[in-house]
Amino acid sequence: MRSKTLMFLAVALIGAATAGGYATAQSTATDPTTTATDPGAGTMRPHRSRFARNAAMANDPVHAVKRNMIQLERLYLLDGRAKDVPALYQDLLSRTQNADLRSFAYARIARQQARPTNPSQVIATVKQALDENLSRVQ
Repeated sequence: MRSKTLMFLAVALIGAATAGGYATAQSTATDPTTTATDPGAGTMRPHRSRFARNAAMANDPVHAVKRNMIQLERLYLLDGRAKDVPALYQDLLSRTQNADLRSFAYARIARQQARPTNPSQVIATVKQALDENLSRVQ
């Protein structure tokens, strides 16, 4: 009997804490007196459905390029042309200055180079990507 009572109290406390936290967060998000200058303003993101996120990615040209490159990579691998995949991404590096696409290309090149177990080449590629990313940060 005592264990059932303790279990009931534990569940009730967890439920109350969760509901209280939800109510506080909800009241903060819907409070019309909250302005953009408040330190807590904007801490809650509006909920976006999976469909909305996917639709946003579908309209993003950077995401479309990544999808196309992965499709090409898969086709190259199916055709037995795995050695041509790094050249495919090198071509992407030569054609774009977009930071997101360049990081993506370096990561895919390093992944391909790691397959035949050539760690020195992988390390050189990752260091090159790191240097490029650090130069943009500074």
